[in-house]
Formats: sequence, structure tokens, C-alpha cells
Amino acid sequence: MEVYARQFGVYEHIKLQTLVSNAVQLSDGRWSLTLQETDEEGHALPKERANQQTETFDKLVVCSGVFSGPYIPSYSGRATFEAAGGELIHSSELADIAEARNKRVVVIGYGKSACDVAAETAKVANSTTVIARHIIWKLPRVILNVVPYQLLLLTRLGEALFLYKNPGLVARILNGPLHSVRQGMLDSLGWASDKQYGISKLGLLPPGKFEEIACASITLVTEGFFEQVHEGTITVRREREISELGTTADGAPGVVLDDGETFAADLVIAGTGWKQHVPFLSSDVHQCLIDERGNFVLYRGIQPAKVDNLFFNGYNSSLFSPTSAGTYHSKPLKLFLLISTEMAALWIASAMKGALSLPPATERHREAKEWVDWLHARGLKHAYGTSHVPFSLAVIDDVLADLGESISTVDLVAQWLLPVRPAAYQPVVQRVLARLQKDS
Repeated sequence: MEVYARQFGVYEHIKLQTLVSNAVQLSDGRWSLTLQETDEEGHALPKERANQQTETFDKLVVCSGVFSGPYIPSYSGRATFEAAGGELIHSSELADIAEARNKRVVVIGYGKSACDVAAETAKVANSTTVIARHIIWKLPRVILNVVPYQLLLLTRLGEALFLYKNPGLVARILNGPLHSVRQGMLDSLGWASDKQYGISKLGLLPPGKFEEIACASITLVTEGFFEQVHEGTITVRREREISELGTTADGAPGVVLDDGETFAADLVIAGTGWKQHVPFLSSDVHQCLIDERGNFVLYRGIQPAKVDNLFFNGYNSSLFSPTSAGTYHSKPLKLFLLISTEMAALWIASAMKGALSLPPATERHREAKEWVDWLHARGLKHAYGTSHVPFSLAVIDDVLADLGESISTVDLVAQWLLPVRPAAYQPVVQRVLARLQKDS
């Protein structure tokens, strides 16, 4: 990271081991930030040791991400549970799998993180039990060991199977005259998942059809998870919740489920997601960012229309936010170098330079609110309005349209059947940066 920062001339502007403890917008629209020194792990130092300072900036860009605040449910009886030797942690806090060795482990959740943790703890724990409030579909990384999932999720054709708010021609056809074909394609994925992993035999077949809920709640299969359920090293309690923590009849730490079942648990790991919060912003500013459900209302997933000089990057979470890798015809398929985030960065830089022609603030807020309401109505209720799956490419296209940009026709056509190449967006970066430098 240091070499990268020096190469691009930004190293001297980076403040490491520094926490923004408070951000206040001044009357002139600028931002006053209270900066506090931290230890090497990012924890704030005690007041008597901390070096605090205040600096003022014209613009503020929040890049803390949607996975920065672990969420752990509040359970009654936690004090009794911990006094008996039990431990409750978030999945992100499991630093070493050895922490689960020879323990009776309970994992809360059925998403990717929860199943990943369960698959690892099952290798060393005395027992591993997954408490799943909802059973969701799991898509194989290589469907029937033949078709890589990238050909479904990382192509325009795969994305067109789901009807976007402003659908293109192909999506309208697939969701109209060819609806039965589309439904058959998606239902076949559910059949393939079941055939490949025997999930119906395990009693873990999700309710409803694959095509009805896949767009809102689908994750990739955790390698080895279903095999471990078959073997009995992982037990899944489906449609169950923990009602309280406490102790068993013999005084061991334990959990009580909503159906009254009680069993021992030395280590409870919450794979329950994240809180989307920005603790350094005042409550007044925070209320301008969210709707009545707590969802972030950001235009293009980037800008709150009600607060000037404030931007968010990384809050347009999509399939193209992280760097991932897969295999296609035995050749490395490297996806994806932060395309969503990089395009958003270009958008922010252009907005700061006044190089975007945007609707009035009231119109931007209305459009952003309609987008969040539409996602919520479709069942996309996770990540507090910041997740744009399965419309990742469509959202990127909207950002590019604001920039007056698009990728080449050749790349656009290729994306209909082949996974996206990050290099396709490199010319966009070069053109936008050239324009901004010219206007400086």
C-alpha cells in the first residue's frame, strides 16, 4: 500500500493510526473533523495518552464501508451465560479457529459468513450447531461441476433475468414474452443445487421457487458445508431463533431456542451481519441520510441529497465491489478490481469539480428514495439499502451515464455472455481523469 501511495503522490496526505471521532458541518458547508490517535489495531488511545487535533476540510467522503460495524443481537441472560464460561462473539472476531477447539459451538445465521465459520469450526469443535432463522438458496461455484457461477452472476444476460427498475430491451423480453423460459432457467438452478448437494435429503431445501427469492437472498455455497451436514459434524436447526442465553440444568453455558429447546454452548458465534452506521456524524446529519426504516438514501448510492459536500464510496455494494477469483476453462478468471467503487470515485471527483450535470437536490432525493423503496418492495431488505445485487452492472451503467461515459461496444457485447473484464473500464478512468485535469 505504501508503494502504491507514493507512486501516485498521495502518501504525504495519509494519516495512519488516526480515528475520526467527530465530524461537524460548519455554517459555510465545510467540515470540521476531530482526529484522534489510535493504537496499531485502530483502537482509540485513552484520553490522557491520545493526541487530538481538529482540521477543517471543504469536502468529506465516507469510505468506512458497509462491513465496519459488527451486529450482535441482544439476548437476555447473557451475563449468566458468560458467568458460566460461555462466550458470545461476532463472526468477524474469530481470529483463530483454535478458539473453537473441543468446544460446543453454536453459529447464528445461514448466510455466507455464518456457513464459512461453521465449516471451519466443525473441523476442530466438539460439536457445531447452526441456528438458521431463514433457509436461503446456495448457488454452487461451479454448477453441476460444469458451469462456473460467473457465467450467471457476472454477465449482462444473467443480470437481465431479474427485472431492473428501468429495464432494458432484453430484460423486458425475458420478463415478458419469454417469462416461462426465464423462470425455467432460474428454477433449473434450484434443481441443480439440490442435485449437486442433496439439500432436500438434508431437510434444507428453501421454501418457494428459486426464481422468486434468489434476487434477494442467495449466497455461494461454502465449500464442504453440506458434506459436513451429511456427515453429522454440522447440525442445522432451520426456522429457529435463540430466545435467550443462560445455563443448562447441570450449570453449563447454553442457549434456549424459540421452541423451548435448550442445549449446551461454550462458544456462540453471531454471523448476523453488520450495522450500517457512521458514529462520527451527528444525529441530525445521520437522520438526513436514512429513511424511516434506517435505509441509506443516497443518490447513485453515493450522495445524500440533503447534506452538501458529503459523499459515500463503498455504499453501493454489489457483486463487483470486492476482488474475487474463479476458474473458467482451467484458466484464472480474475474479477473484479473494485469497479463499483472506482466508478463511484470518478463520479465523486467529477461532482466536486462541478463537472456533472445533476438534477436538483429535491429530485435526487426523490429518485434515491424511490430506488430504496423499490428494493425494499422486492425483498432486498439487507445491508440497509446499500446492496444493489443483482443489478450491479445496471447501477454502474447509471453512474457512467452521469459521467457521459460508456465502455466500448465490443466490451459491452462481450459482457452479455462472458464475465466482466475489469480492463474494459480502464479507458473510462483515463478519459474522465484527463477531462478533470484539463478543467483544473
